[in-house]
Amino acid sequence: MQRTLATSRKLRILVVERGAPSRGGSGWTDADGPVLVMQMKSETPSAFEQRVLERLALAERDLHHFHTATLLTASSEEEDTATTRERIALALARHCGAHDAAELFLEGTVEHELGVSTPLLALADTVRGALGDRAITIQLNLREPSPPRAAEDSAFWRVDARRFRAS
Repeated sequence: MQRTLATSRKLRILVVERGAPSRGGSGWTDADGPVLVMQMKSETPSAFEQRVLERLALAERDLHHFHTATLLTASSEEEDTATTRERIALALARHCGAHDAAELFLEGTVEHELGVSTPLLALADTVRGALGDRAITIQLNLREPSPPRAAEDSAFWRVDARRFRAS
């Protein structure tokens, strides 16, 4: 018996870095079969990356590809975290990029009054460049920084001008 990929289901994965606000994910619960992968408090960035890669491999083995992925980032810019973030974003984009109308959402914190996040812009550009001719929409969702006590009240706003499409 030959297994085939069910194309009618739109599966979504949400990957959350340790330290990211508890709110986020841009409507990820609206999709069929949402999957959540969160970095545990004691988990190293490389162990977290390995878990994400294993989850993607499991989905591919079972012929259940994610059409939409969201990477919810913390404000940490430590080198090992930034490197792991880039590898995870690339893996998510390559996985989702196998489908038409694939989307990758990168969510992070606004850095200054201009309303941009330089690390997320650079990450989106890196992912776009690495995908070559695969068609995938990469969208940035930026949130205002929250005072430590009001972390639960993080507000999200969408930067529509920052939509990228690999060509």
